[in-house]
Amino acid sequence: MSNIRQDVVRHNVQAHHTRGESVVPASSTEAKVPDLDPGRYVFRVKAVSRGGAGPWARSIAVYVE
Repeated sequence: MSNIRQDVVRHNVQAHHTRGESVVPASSTEAKVPDLDPGRYVFRVKAVSRGGAGPWARSIAVYVE
């Protein structure tokens, strides 16, 4: 049985704010989303492998002051 994690090429992090949405590619399990304006953001992540992208994970809300 192969380890699925080894097949992951990158992760995509989606940040949604009332002013717009952006998707930030990440090569590991960390991503930096620069220049966040104050407000409520909803983040979610999906893995991308050689076989294609998986589903978006459950989202989490974050407040930036």
